[in-house]
Amino acid sequence: MARLNECILYRNFEHGEILDKMAELMNAWEQKAPDLKEKEGLFFECANGLVETAGAYGFSGNLWHCYLTFLLVNNENAFSTACEIRGAVNGSINELALNDFGVFKELYDFDLTVLDEAFGISCCKVLGVRAKWRRQLYADLSSVSGHPGNPGSCVGIFHRKSGSDKSPFHVP
Repeated sequence: MARLNECILYRNFEHGEILDKMAELMNAWEQKAPDLKEKEGLFFECANGLVETAGAYGFSGNLWHCYLTFLLVNNENAFSTACEIRGAVNGSINELALNDFGVFKELYDFDLTVLDEAFGISCCKVLGVRAKWRRQLYADLSSVSGHPGNPGSCVGIFHRKSGSDKSPFHVP
């Protein structure tokens, strides 16, 4: 379930309209809401918003993940400001941030292709959301030795799995 209401620090996003609508769709699907099919127009609004946002900000690949990351890195809150000013911070604010990151992890992990199935479309596949590919990528990332200290390996895995010769990440 999309638990956006449980976020403490990461709220009130400047470009959060798509997030709110997608959370509504995710919750309706998980609750097997009888009116889910009636929300198909809302889904297409979200798909349009993701494509337009991608065009405006240069996203490529999985547009949903890019959008979520965009929201997180552009949100100014007590935690992000403290990290910007002091670097790593200690204390209870870390626990609050971990709570919010847990909520966002669930958003990243949600298989949007279930909405394709619910509406009888293939929109998520076009937007770069490939559940099977994503599960394999997570498995590969967890097997990379020295993963936190070796981001180049992660980018290499991304390239191999996506079949892309252009990475959405800039690695100097």
